[in-house]
Amino acid sequence: MSVLEKIEAQYMSLTKKEKQIALYVLQHPSEIKTSTITELASKIGTSPALITHFCKKIDNLSFMDLKLGISSIRERENIVQSDLVADHISDFYYHVIERTKKNLTIELVDAVLEKIKAARRIYIWSRELWTFSIRVKPTVDSYGNEQCLRDRFAYDVN
Repeated sequence: MSVLEKIEAQYMSLTKKEKQIALYVLQHPSEIKTSTITELASKIGTSPALITHFCKKIDNLSFMDLKLGISSIRERENIVQSDLVADHISDFYYHVIERTKKNLTIELVDAVLEKIKAARRIYIWSRELWTFSIRVKPTVDSYGNEQCLRDRFAYDVN
């Protein structure tokens, strides 16, 4: 697993400031290779000590190990040659999804599906203008197949 993949894997467990560092590292890996820890801290708006703590948290790395790990990753062949921010965002998330696909296994997907089936209520949250929740009630049809029926649907517009 590459350094960037390790950062992505631990992203949800990071603090707010660590997430800020992680996002910058994921979005600007080529800059990390040539920056000093002080320059990076200044760009992100944090301290060199917090960057050192972040590196230790990711994989017990030093900042130099982080830079070496990023340098060892083969450069993407199709780097976006556009000035549009939307193109860079699209490229970033495309590669996040590709790395996620690489790490997914059938067993992991099956385990998640089992947890969803066993849930009495499923909440789907969005940072957009609306959220909704569905309460599911597992039932068995006349053929012995498990089905999930909606018995409540709430739709709130903020």
